Amino acid sequence: AFKELLQWYFMQKKQFRFAFAQAKSIDLLKRENGYRLMSLAIAARTNKDFETAIKCYQVVLDKGVENSIYLKAAIEILETQYLQLIEKNNATNNEWAELSAKYIEFCNREKRKELIADAVIRSAHIRAFYLNQAEEAITNLEEGLLAKELHPQKRSAIKMELADIKLFADEKWDAILLYSQLEKSNKNNPIGYEAKFKKARVSYYMGEVKWAKAQLDALKGSTSKLIANDAIALSQLISDNTTLDTSYTAMKKYAEAEFLLYQKKRTEAMKILDELVRNKPAHSLVDEIYYLKYEILMQQNKTEEALSYLDKIITDHPSDSLADRALLQKGIVNLDQQNESVAMECFKKIVTDYPDSIFSVE
Repeated sequence: AFKELLQWYFMQKKQFRFAFAQAKSIDLLKRENGYRLMSLAIAARTNKDFETAIKCYQVVLDKGVENSIYLKAAIEILETQYLQLIEKNNATNNEWAELSAKYIEFCNREKRKELIADAVIRSAHIRAFYLNQAEEAITNLEEGLLAKELHPQKRSAIKMELADIKLFADEKWDAILLYSQLEKSNKNNPIGYEAKFKKARVSYYMGEVKWAKAQLDALKGSTSKLIANDAIALSQLISDNTTLDTSYTAMKKYAEAEFLLYQKKRTEAMKILDELVRNKPAHSLVDEIYYLKYEILMQQNKTEEALSYLDKIITDHPSDSLADRALLQKGIVNLDQQNESVAMECFKKIVTDYPDSIFSVE
């Protein structure tokens, strides 16, 4: 009981490394088969202590294939390594290739395909979006859909990833078709709403701005909060920037840049954004363009240059809708760089100059 109390204490303090030592020894003493370690792993992972989470899963895996939660631990350890690379932000191609190889090996080894749908999806995602192997990823997912006893929800999840990758590979009509099928077979549930949103977003990427907005407005009342918020944000972006520009020329260009960014073609996206600012220096989209540039440069680890675009929003467009967000981001980046006084100024400015901002609480 004392060890359990200690584990609980360390978890409250978010000291997962110490909690792991206690959980491991309780697991041995009580022969718990690893269940305690699995729940500790989830808590550690949620708090971004990926190292400890991986250690927990490894202990469960070391108990052998016969263990009832072996498969779950095998899937979760890979997922944790994936989240760790995402969090790293500048993971190298080699690191992605290494993780991809582990996923492929695991998926090939496991015969009961209906049980590993999550791993199949994640493996395909890495191959398409991080290693530029969209064709192979599509083949893997299509094979995954052939599994006999696949749960309908997992089938929909595989199909969703397939549609996302088809879009990434510039097969927009195939993607629209898949999203439409998902929307039809998942009426009034979160997957259906997500498919409807993504379908509207493809229309937006294709420059069908008016049609996309109509679809997005229908989604604003969606029961899924996340999708409703995404739909409101994109609909707002369109209506804010097309009132004076009824031909939608700038908006279509901006949508094109966003699509290139979705495809991870950062240089091409940057070219379009530069061109937009050159041709339409007074357009209401300028602050959005600066913000998108900031995001692209951050992905390329060009922090100083990225921050200069936030400064442009803060000084040149203080009354536009992105000023408070720019201040928040500038504060967060400076906080990461230990420039606490600069960060403090940014946060203070949100509270004083933008009291109605949704970020003032944060």
